[in-house]
Amino acid sequence: MAKFCPTCGKPLQFENAEICPNCGVGIQGPQTESTTKKRSALEWIAIVCGGIILLVFLSAFIAGMFSGMSGDNYKYCSDNFPGTTYDPSSKMCEHYPTPTPTLSIEQIKSQARSISFASLMRNSDEYTNSLVYFRGSVVQVQNIDGNNYYLRINTKPDPYLGYMDDTIYVDYTGNRLLEDDIVDVWGRFVGLKSYTAVLGNEITLPEINALHVEMVKAKT
Repeated sequence: MAKFCPTCGKPLQFENAEICPNCGVGIQGPQTESTTKKRSALEWIAIVCGGIILLVFLSAFIAGMFSGMSGDNYKYCSDNFPGTTYDPSSKMCEHYPTPTPTLSIEQIKSQARSISFASLMRNSDEYTNSLVYFRGSVVQVQNIDGNNYYLRINTKPDPYLGYMDDTIYVDYTGNRLLEDDIVDVWGRFVGLKSYTAVLGNEITLPEINALHVEMVKAKT
């Protein structure tokens, strides 16, 4: 059976001819199953390679966005993302609240108020973040780590027994204190602290973040 050129329509001398002798156009033979599989495999390889190249370009783009942070990271964040600061742990610009200005001991003492234990318990929201002053006797010392301690201090004076009841919970950093030490505490009231006692009952106390502590009378 004669075979014709699909381009010029002229008959081909040989059925397996690859080029038309008349017009010179290549003759495409029927695709075999193996040819189809080879082409399909090549297409998948091309897709995978293209995806890898795209990921490389995206990674380079993202790295380039933050390459400016290799210098003055804090300045980079403040200049390019107002309201943020550089976080060394995440190596990103993060939003942080403005820190409270550091006060001198004299300023702390002059601004602190003697607010009663009952007032703090009854109106904790009203006094949260207020500077307060208490004098009392240490009844418990718990070392957290290094020179960081949790203290419980009785603040209600008793003419015969010293200080009893009206206990405050104090976050304290400094030299170790002992039970029965009498101290003056200036600090910031941060709210009410609740915890479970050894007997299983829940206790709630005013929590003070101590800013300055002075020894009034050391335990003898």
